[in-house]
Amino acid sequence: RQWQDSLLAWSGADMGYHQLIKSTWEAAMTNYGSMTSFENAWNKAVHDGVFHAYDAEAVELTFTGDLSGAAKQAALMPGQGTFEVELYTSPALGNGLHANNPWLQEMPDPLTKVTWDNYVCMAPSDMEQLGLQTYLGQESPASLVSLTVGDRTLELPAVPLPGQKPGSVSVALGYGRGANGERVGRAACLSDDDGNPM
Repeated sequence: RQWQDSLLAWSGADMGYHQLIKSTWEAAMTNYGSMTSFENAWNKAVHDGVFHAYDAEAVELTFTGDLSGAAKQAALMPGQGTFEVELYTSPALGNGLHANNPWLQEMPDPLTKVTWDNYVCMAPSDMEQLGLQTYLGQESPASLVSLTVGDRTLELPAVPLPGQKPGSVSVALGYGRGANGERVGRAACLSDDDGNPM
């Protein structure tokens, strides 16, 4: 039986968990006048996965904003370099805590489909302008780029990402940790054993 049933039995309740849920919802559902009978409303809610407390009228919404124009006008942060660098956490590895899990290394990035490595995401237009490989395949490996921030230089493969703002590049955090033997990819942000940036 479920642990909730055990808790109810130990606490001396005179009903099981299913009945407790049902009675709780019966009290909540009877506040709405559109219900013909609780049993019908309960069965419909369980079937649909939702209880419609009221029927809302459809409202037509309009949007007149120019997203493309707004994105083009969005200013990059001022700096002395050619590109703005954005660091983000990998959807698979997060901040690198689970970098030694090969299943997570095998999980493709949801946008680029790259596995097992860190890379620089760039706008395809920037890559074409720099003469970098924009088609990636078995016979067409990614071009390597050097990314220099301050006195640190990182060499990573460049991957085209449609939708990336021209003039910006992004690199995932969580790769390149070597303490546990998961020397995969290159670290975008180096830190010491206490987590302080190096």
